[in-house]
Amino acid sequence: MALLGWVGGVICVALAGLVTFYSYNLMSLVLEHQEKLGHRQLRFRDMARDILGPAWGKYFVGPLQFFICYGAVIACTLLGGQSLKFIYLLSNPDGTMKLYQFIIMFGGVTLFLAQMPSFHSLRHINLVSLILCLAYSSCVTAGCIYIGHTNNAPRKHYSIKGSTKIWNNSGNTGNFGTSSKRKDVERPMCVL
Repeated sequence: MALLGWVGGVICVALAGLVTFYSYNLMSLVLEHQEKLGHRQLRFRDMARDILGPAWGKYFVGPLQFFICYGAVIACTLLGGQSLKFIYLLSNPDGTMKLYQFIIMFGGVTLFLAQMPSFHSLRHINLVSLILCLAYSSCVTAGCIYIGHTNNAPRKHYSIKGSTKIWNNSGNTGNFGTSSKRKDVERPMCVL
């Protein structure tokens, strides 16, 4: 998003929000219409079976959702391991632990949390996550204000360099669009 600049970034975020809101409303209308017909759709497989036919839900949407979730779990585990290693290196710059050890630790915690009997058991973990997120945002805001008012502030440069400007902008737009659309896949189950 930084490569889009302030105007492009704000426009991209606003457009992605509008598209997400519109597509979610359309999906809600479809779900409500199908429920009135007696077809309550709790999963995307149910929706694909009713709209596209029985084979689509079983042989296309099911495996597609499985691979998306599988890829998201792998990506989140790798990102969590990298974040743990970064925190470790901040506290211990000469540390000897390797990245795979942090990935195993994060994966172990994720595996433990996945064994919880229901999502309602995670409310305390979600509260801790919310508190940590707010603490992180407060620290970043305070740090930015502090650096902005010091005499030793780094030089600010917001322009985009190089000949890959178009590719970077379109790539960022695509990444943001797919990440915001990914949330639409999870919403119906969360709402129901």
